[in-house]
Amino acid sequence: MILIGNCFDLLAQTYVSKTYDSPLTEELVRQFLKMQIKDHQLQKDIQNRKDNYSRLEGDEIKVFYKELDVLLKNNQWIPEEYNETKYRVYAAKAAIEQNEHFQKELNQHQKDDAENKYDKDVLEMQTVLQDMLEQIKNNEVLSEEQKQKSISAVEKMQNNLQNGGQKLKEATQTSDAVQADYLSESKADWPAVKPFVEKIDEITQWYN
Repeated sequence: MILIGNCFDLLAQTYVSKTYDSPLTEELVRQFLKMQIKDHQLQKDIQNRKDNYSRLEGDEIKVFYKELDVLLKNNQWIPEEYNETKYRVYAAKAAIEQNEHFQKELNQHQKDDAENKYDKDVLEMQTVLQDMLEQIKNNEVLSEEQKQKSISAVEKMQNNLQNGGQKLKEATQTSDAVQADYLSESKADWPAVKPFVEKIDEITQWYN
């Protein structure tokens, strides 16, 4: 069953940085999840009015949002605040889950850097290329012209390898910094959302 709610994981992934007056609280997240269950139940109720159980579309979506506004107000929610809380909760949840994987990657990158792994990899490959050069120079079958072309090709590979190793290191560091910055956007909300990660998954599975 595909419902309007399915879009919120995508919205969380395109979370736009914004400064809020205060972080989410566990009580606010708890109340939001109770309201979200009612939100999704409303979607199901509207779907049940149809002969088939396909997604809401056209006028049905208008009906849903009209009835949702009434439902929210009857439950002491301002629609705009409910939507903002929804985005924040899902952004924080996505970031919490991504952060665990990111920290493992970051630790590995830092370990690689500390052990000069990039430099070692480049040095190892340079040794291989240097051996190739010696073999080409000592090859009695190749003509001088063929030798020069082969030598030039290997020397070009050596140069690209050196630059590429440094670029890979810089690109990895930049990528880590960008990802850390993205994850930090919702970090203030993590403590309030973290206890409810499994509950959010249960609700998602239920309305799917």
